[in-house]
Amino acid sequence: MLLAWFFLNSDVGLGFVKGFSEMFEKLLGFANEGTNFVFGSMNDQGLAFFFLKVLCPIVFISALIGILQHIRVLPVIIRAIGFLLSKVNGMGKLESFNAVSSLILGQSENFIAYKDILGKNLP
Repeated sequence: MLLAWFFLNSDVGLGFVKGFSEMFEKLLGFANEGTNFVFGSMNDQGLAFFFLKVLCPIVFISALIGILQHIRVLPVIIRAIGFLLSKVNGMGKLESFNAVSSLILGQSENFIAYKDILGKNLP
């Protein structure tokens, strides 16, 4: 409850959320510009809207997530925030990891974070 109040009612918390949101808006803007560069005027004509506006940004963000996971930046961030979240609300580490991963990556890219974890933990 205190964490929700911090993020929603304090200037520092709102600044953090706004900065985080602007960072991902900028990433999606880069994905959109890359799509326009590669596919040109198809986007202006309304052709293949689903492919250009939905699938291409997911591929771009997935590649970025893969790079951040390969250099071990993303797992450290997710585990650190998940550890803090598990201490605050009493959830287990796996549930906290899932919550933070969904928050940072989004629902469609969330499963990319589990690709390496499941491969190591399965018998």
